[in-house]
Amino acid sequence: MPVFKFSGRILPNQMKVSLADRPKFSMRNAETIADTVFEVEVIDSRLTVIADTAEETDFTALFFHAYDLARSLCDVLTTTDGVVHLPLLDMVELPDGQHTPTILADRRLGRLFSVHEHYDFEAILELVVTDIRIARLLADVTSMLTWTHYAPIAAGRVAESIRVLLTGGRSAADWATMRDQLNIDRDYLQLLTDHSTPPRHGDRQYVDAATNSKLAERAWTLADRFLTFRLGGSKALDEERYPRLMG
Repeated sequence: MPVFKFSGRILPNQMKVSLADRPKFSMRNAETIADTVFEVEVIDSRLTVIADTAEETDFTALFFHAYDLARSLCDVLTTTDGVVHLPLLDMVELPDGQHTPTILADRRLGRLFSVHEHYDFEAILELVVTDIRIARLLADVTSMLTWTHYAPIAAGRVAESIRVLLTGGRSAADWATMRDQLNIDRDYLQLLTDHSTPPRHGDRQYVDAATNSKLAERAWTLADRFLTFRLGGSKALDEERYPRLMG
């Protein structure tokens, strides 16, 4: 069985946390990977997640599961001392012994943010850091990369935050105003709000990988349009460059 070893560290380095044992977790019938046994080792904040999988595979899908496991491990560590522990997995040893860097990223989502093509970085940064509401909106947007299963909650919060930022309200008329200003139809937003309602009320329903991906894509696209609108006004969202988003 192929074995992949993801390695990195747990921040902050000066805490030097260690685990007395090497816990193992079996993952079976997962949607994106073959049956896999994950083993975790932490010695003086050096973190290793070993993935012993049933089939030859690219390491990318395994990496996201290894990172999820590392995040949960750090969440538990944080509850032991109140110190924020953060995982960093930046290297993988492949079954043939080669070492390859790993990056937590979704380049597809990055390509959706066209606002960077029309406004400089400093203008966007000033807009974000001078309005705490927009700063938290952007935190919800990027959280979908660092905690992949959070997309159903985060995507719905992105939609609702933008509605409030644009209109100050939450009525049906406010939703309609938002749709008109950003040139999107009701069904495009409905997917986000429908999937966010159960988990925001504690019902963490299973959402398949394809739907998670679509939710993230729509939330990033929506946030891009909002930032463009705030920086350039209604004329910035011309029909040719920003056609109506249909659900």
